[in-house]
Amino acid sequence: MTKFDHVKARFSGADLTFRIARSDLDTLEALGTPAFQLFRTITAGHWTVKQLRFVLAFALAPTGKFTKLATAGGDVAKSLAEMRVVDPRVDAAFAKNPPGDYVPLVQAVLAAALLGIDEADAHFTDEPDGP
Repeated sequence: MTKFDHVKARFSGADLTFRIARSDLDTLEALGTPAFQLFRTITAGHWTVKQLRFVLAFALAPTGKFTKLATAGGDVAKSLAEMRVVDPRVDAAFAKNPPGDYVPLVQAVLAAALLGIDEADAHFTDEPDGP
């Protein structure tokens, strides 16, 4: 069975693809928390809005966009990431809907990158009546 590395989402009125390339996992980790630890934290319900926003913005960015940023090293990279790993579409969605509505999307995006997910799990919508 084919495993998917992305999630197709109806997100704040737009059709978007959220994908963290496996080649970008080291960059994601350099800018934040180890990816699997982040997945477990979010799945356990111990997430922060900042974490949700970071993962979604990172997943919307083109592959390799933040590689140079991550090489800044340690706390400098994390501070820069907070300023630069942003996406206005994520901010608009969080202003429109409760950030917690996006926990399943963040979980799916991280699972897709780390483990691959089934096609049935590779879809998300934030519309109240479904797709």
